[in-house]
Amino acid sequence: LTLGCRTMFHVFANIGNRYLDRGGFHRYWDRIVRLFPLGERCFEAAVWIFAASRCAETLNFIAFVARFGTAIVQCIGIFFLTRVIIELLHVFINEAFGMYKEPADGEDQKGRTLVPLLESLSRYVLYFGSAIMMLRVFEVDTTPILAGAGVVGLAVGLGAQNFVTDLVSGFFILFENQFLVGDVVQIGDALGKVEAINIRTTHIRDDSGKLVIIPNGQIKTVVNFSKDYVNAVVDIKVPASMNLQQVMHDMAEAGKRMRERRREVLADTEIKGLVDLTPGDMTIRAVTKVQPGMHQMMQQEYRKILKEVFDERSAASLRAA
Repeated sequence: LTLGCRTMFHVFANIGNRYLDRGGFHRYWDRIVRLFPLGERCFEAAVWIFAASRCAETLNFIAFVARFGTAIVQCIGIFFLTRVIIELLHVFINEAFGMYKEPADGEDQKGRTLVPLLESLSRYVLYFGSAIMMLRVFEVDTTPILAGAGVVGLAVGLGAQNFVTDLVSGFFILFENQFLVGDVVQIGDALGKVEAINIRTTHIRDDSGKLVIIPNGQIKTVVNFSKDYVNAVVDIKVPASMNLQQVMHDMAEAGKRMRERRREVLADTEIKGLVDLTPGDMTIRAVTKVQPGMHQMMQQEYRKILKEVFDERSAASLRAA
């Protein structure tokens, strides 16, 4: 039987690779074929356990052990079937949210946010259900266990208020669509891109590469730079002796060039004028409406283009002189 099992899985793999590894079923087949080595081990274990239980029946002093053999074989089958359902659900959930398709407008942030959560929840539910089924195979009454789980859950909820607060906050973050995976946000001192939103925690990766993990219950105020649009604000400090009108003209020219070059710019640059003045320096502010999450990049781009404009004007002044 064990040798026949290996041959059977090999034949199934060849047939599946020939007929199922294409079309709309190939993703399901790719996930299932990954379980073939596990299926071989489970089948071989079931065969040996069944054979051992039959041997135990012939020995009177351990005959009682034989009745556990069939139950263990059934538990192995339940476990393997659970793994198969989990793999199929993985593909189904990803297809339902269109994760295998090329999104029309950038990344599918809702899919990247919800798919890992749904996969985790379905995995826990299936494993819990399979554990209950295994206990019933051994003729264990699971009603007290299910009732006890509710009581224990209530006790844990009362004793771990922070845990419950994190769960509730995580639910409202997702329900209210406050931010999604891929958004650039600032939560407290953490500023960066959201990498994951779990039920209890939110993961943010900052520009230096550090991963900041924040309990959802501690999130009070969120600054989201990825909604609708964001302003790229650049303050330019120049000597107070410079011609203010000329500097503002150069800043407007830099904004015009940036809009011509970069599609991330949504509107003309507004020169807000003088925002700070000291005896030696003056600060002039430029504000540009850009696509969500692109403000830092566009700030750098604006400074680079403004340097080009300054250099051109300096070269023109030298030629004129």
